[in-house]
Amino acid sequence: MLALGLMAGCGGQGALPVADLPLAATPAGFAFANVGGDLLVSGQAAPLTYSDGLPAKSAAMAYCADQGAQLSPAAFGQFSQVFGGGWRFAGGCV
Repeated sequence: MLALGLMAGCGGQGALPVADLPLAATPAGFAFANVGGDLLVSGQAAPLTYSDGLPAKSAAMAYCADQGAQLSPAAFGQFSQVFGGGWRFAGGCV
């Protein structure tokens, strides 16, 4: 009986329909550029380094989601010194 009462509260007036949920915001501190069909992620305040691969990929995924797309499943991140240092993801947003 208690479980039914708790479940009844889950879909109440305060719940937002999926279409009304806010989109994930593009992470602050990163800059994005499309280069030859690839997505380049760089730092705004300081250049990214080789060890910033995971935060760069997370930022790329959020950026693509903000654009209504997704990071290419085949995107292979590669550290690049082009444009002052950053991570290049082959295929970019699809």
